[in-house]
Formats: sequence, structure tokens, C-alpha cells
Amino acid sequence: MPRSAAGIRVPRVILDLPDQKATLLEDAGTRSLQDALPGLSRIARRQHYRRVIRQVLRLHDLSPEALPPLETPFSPALYHWEHELFITNFLTNTLHMEVTEPLTNLLENCAKRLQQQPQVPVHRDLQSSNILLQRGGPVLIDFQGIRMGAAAYDLASLLCDPYVMLDEADRGALLDDYCAASPQGAAVRAAFPYAAVQRLAQALGAFGRLSANPATARFAHHI
Repeated sequence: MPRSAAGIRVPRVILDLPDQKATLLEDAGTRSLQDALPGLSRIARRQHYRRVIRQVLRLHDLSPEALPPLETPFSPALYHWEHELFITNFLTNTLHMEVTEPLTNLLENCAKRLQQQPQVPVHRDLQSSNILLQRGGPVLIDFQGIRMGAAAYDLASLLCDPYVMLDEADRGALLDDYCAASPQGAAVRAAFPYAAVQRLAQALGAFGRLSANPATARFAHHI
């Protein structure tokens, strides 16, 4: 599996025809981290995640100047869009709950905390289904949404993944691994709880929207 110039494992681009809006990528297989985890021992599980974290550290260390044009950075407007997704599709349409001021204040506080963090290139959708395993190593896919944002958002996506229920021991140990290796480790640790609320609100909003469609009703299970 070729790496990017930054040493990040991603599928190789075989052919790129932007004028025809067509790109041919290397097949990285179908076995995801999500598929591999059931039945693994705690040691094996953490080994897989530590390999992923090494890739994420490389991504977060990239200079924006070394990257092609990215998506619009995380901003108050984008965080607010995620809040509205959660409120409309989960609280209102799925749970039929009234939206209260304390809840909206909580969400706004999470966004403010993340906006105050050092901004790095983030994957934005770093869940276990977007990490393929090839020859024992992780391959990152579905990275078209890379943008500048808080590193803690990626860590929350990975360690508070609705598809994989990591326990507190695993989550804490893996967060420790990232923070020990990152120059922004203290800031990431402080922001992690706020990033978890932000990311899981976004996920619940998406699941609420998807579960309302008979074709994707299976996502109700992940709520």
C-alpha cells in the first residue's frame, strides 16, 4: 500500500481525470477496523488503534501549505450546522423532545471550545468503517472532507465511535497515547470531552435522518 508524501497510508491514485470528474483509486480491500474488532483481545485491539493513531498524528502534523485546497474549515457556522442536524433530525423528529436553552448553550459552548483550539488538518469522519486494514496496517479512506479544525474532533470520532463501543479503559489509554506523542497533547486532552459531545451530536443527527428512510432504517440500531 503506497503512502502519501507525508507517510500516511491511503489508496494510491491510479488515474485522475479532473476534466471528466473521474478518479481511479487502488482497491484497499473491504475489511475495516470495525469488522476486525469483534473477538479481539484488549492487547490486539489497542495495537490496531495505536497504528491508526500514528497515522492520525502524521495527518495533524501536516502544514496547510503542503496540502491541496481543502474543504471549508470548521467554523462557528459549521458547528452550528451540526447542532441543527442533531436538533432537527434526532431531538425533534426522532425523540419528539422540546429543545431547551440549557441544551443549546451546552452545544454552543462545545463549539466555542473547539474553535479556540489549534487548527490542524482533520479527517472529519475518522470512524472505524473508514479505516481499512491491508497487510496488517490501517489505510485511511473517505478523506474528501479533510479541513482545518480541532485535533480533538478526530480523536472523538475515533474513540467515541458509535459503531464500536470502546470501554473507558481503552479510550483513556489510547487518548493518553495520542496526547503523549502530540505537541498539542494538553490542549487535545482538555478539548476531548467537548469534541465528544460535538461529534456524537452530529452522529445522532445523521442517524436520525437516515433511520427515517426505509432504505437506511438500519442506522436506528446505532442510536
